[in-house]
Amino acid sequence: MLNGGATFSIGWLPDSGFLTARYETYCELMMLYLLAIGSPTYPVALSCWDNFARPILIYDGYTAWGGPLAQGPIDGTVVPCAATGSLAFDSADCYSVLNALLASYGNPAWGWHGFVDAFHPVANWYDTDCIGID
Repeated sequence: MLNGGATFSIGWLPDSGFLTARYETYCELMMLYLLAIGSPTYPVALSCWDNFARPILIYDGYTAWGGPLAQGPIDGTVVPCAATGSLAFDSADCYSVLNALLASYGNPAWGWHGFVDAFHPVANWYDTDCIGID
């Protein structure tokens, strides 16, 4: 999938081969790279992990990795999977956030499968959906 490049091609077509577009900016592709690095049969070099961009954005004093923040005001909704998804980049701070969320909100922010997808403690709203990708 590297096809001579430093990052993965986003696809391959039987008639034309590898696509020119690349997975080169942080997003869900992180799992693609982890799986490829750990492949027991056709692993890619560990250095591939360093070849995709990780934009860092500062918004109202918050630091975010990955892409642009959602438009609109910050309304107080807490999304635990945001900290969980950043464990690979700043594990100490992310564990601190997750431990503080668990200590502060416990149930119903924490359920059978772990943290709920999102919650708003002031509004007393806790998402009841169980979303496997988070």
